[in-house]
This record gives sequence, structure tokens and C-alpha cells, in this order.
Amino acid sequence: MIENPANSDEWSRLSHAYGPATDTPIQLENLLSDDVLAREAALEYLVGAVLHQETIYAATAPVAIAGIALARGSANAEASQSLHRSWSITSPAT
Repeated sequence: MIENPANSDEWSRLSHAYGPATDTPIQLENLLSDDVLAREAALEYLVGAVLHQETIYAATAPVAIAGIALARGSANAEASQSLHRSWSITSPAT
């Protein structure tokens, strides 16, 4: 598990649909942006990167865990609620 979502050294060892997950920390940070469009763009990118064509990548679980942790710890209530809704909507049906 990634201890610090902002640590790009750890993410560089993981991959997603577009290659090494080194772009993941900034996208995770953008999930908590005050800018709604930045949040939506980050979520769209991350979902596309870690669930592309319903494929599970090495970065998929760490991104989901980090996203949930960020949502739970966020002081931005709107961003937190948006993340909770988005992850439940984008999660594949079991």
C-alpha cells in the first residue's frame, strides 16, 4: 500500500493504462481541488487510467484506496461528497 499518496517514488513502481503511474499524485491532489472542473478532470483521468476497458492495473487498488482516504480526510466537504459518489458510481458491478 502507498503510505503517502504524494510520494511519486512509490507510484513510479506501479503502472496503469498509460504507463508508469508517476502522474497519479498530482491527479489525486486535484481530486480535492476547490475547482469543480479540476476535480472532474482528475477523476475522469484516474478512472480512465486505472480501469481502462475494465482492466485492473497495478495502480488500480492503490488509487482507489488513496481516493477513499483522501475523501474521508478532506476538509472540503463538497469534494469529499463528490469523491464518495464518484467512486461508487465508477466501481464495476460485482
